[in-house]
Amino acid sequence: MGTLFVVSSARLARGRPCCVSTRSSTGCAMLFFQDPTYESMDVERFVELAESVSQGLRDTDYLAYSAIFADPSGNMGVPGKSSKDFLEKTRLELVSTLKRYNAVLKMIGI
Repeated sequence: MGTLFVVSSARLARGRPCCVSTRSSTGCAMLFFQDPTYESMDVERFVELAESVSQGLRDTDYLAYSAIFADPSGNMGVPGKSSKDFLEKTRLELVSTLKRYNAVLKMIGI
């Protein structure tokens, strides 16, 4: 687990950095927002969304991996536990994660 830091460079220049630290499985990153338009950005919401995207990717990976072993483990034909069911759950989780990812990108103007 790494740490994600979000720092507003304008506040850093004034000697009062706005830094939000959060645990992340994706490693360590530091984002400096030099554009003053980011001063009004809801940093906590950004971090929550970024964490949600990271969790969604882990969940998607877990579900896809589970689909590989669902049928060979004796769940073929068992409602809600077959490979086909896990693949559908994977698709739904991925769609949800992509929506949250697009919201993160929109927050930073990408």
